[in-house]
Amino acid sequence: MMKPDHAERLKALVAIPHLSPRSRLLVLRRLARESHARWGAMQACFDSEIKGAKAGFPSAAKALKKIRGLRHQAQVEHQQAVCEVGQWLLENDTLLTSRYGFEGICELLEVNPVHRAEVVQYAGDMDRAIFAVAFESGLEESASRQSGRHPADWKDGSLYQAFWEMRTKPCEGTRHWEAARAS
Repeated sequence: MMKPDHAERLKALVAIPHLSPRSRLLVLRRLARESHARWGAMQACFDSEIKGAKAGFPSAAKALKKIRGLRHQAQVEHQQAVCEVGQWLLENDTLLTSRYGFEGICELLEVNPVHRAEVVQYAGDMDRAIFAVAFESGLEESASRQSGRHPADWKDGSLYQAFWEMRTKPCEGTRHWEAARAS
């Protein structure tokens, strides 16, 4: 995980209005990766605290309630951040695909050249290459995580998680999943 001041710097970079769509995609992807790593670590910590509080005295109920409240608050913040990334991806996928092409998106998302045919096979809409790579095929970062043709056991890329959060949970302040995909 990165230091908090580095994460804040990335957030400041995303807010720069003249940042190219390519650079914004790379920064948002890094932020999504960091958010998932941080949430995973926080979940483990909260689960440990909850387990400890449950094993404690009956008076630990107040502490347990507080821990669960903090966990819920952290989860909501994580989901909102990830939904913002997913929303931006849905809104800009067609633009990025038309500007950089399928091969360019595959390079940006580190898709192994061996796996690109598989992305095309799974893709429902080649005008949305990011969605095809990250969500439909789950091959984001296959160049660094998979050698040769060995398929991943499950889809777990940071952009896949952003799309999944948008699809499964209502995101406050963002358009509905189907409306965003249709645009």
